[in-house]
Amino acid sequence: MLEPASVRRGKPRKPREARTLPAPTVIYTPQEFCDAHRISRSRLYELWQTGQGPKYIQKGVHKLITVEAAAEWRQQAKTA
Repeated sequence: MLEPASVRRGKPRKPREARTLPAPTVIYTPQEFCDAHRISRSRLYELWQTGQGPKYIQKGVHKLITVEAAAEWRQQAKTA
C-alpha cells in the first residue's frame, strides 16, 4: 500500500522543474525544409537551379531558409 506523500520515508523529492516548450522553428536547413514540405532534396536543388526554389541565406557553405522565405515560396507555388 502506498503511503501519502507527507508520511513517506527516504529521500525527499526534488521539486519538478518547469517544462519548457521547444523553440519554434525560424530557420530551416535544406533537409528540414524538405521534410516539412514533403519534397526530396534533389527536387529542392532542381527548383533552385531553375530559379523557382525558396530564397535562402548563404552562411559559409551552408544554405539556410527562413520561415518567411518558405511561406513566400508556398504562396508563389499556390499561384503558379
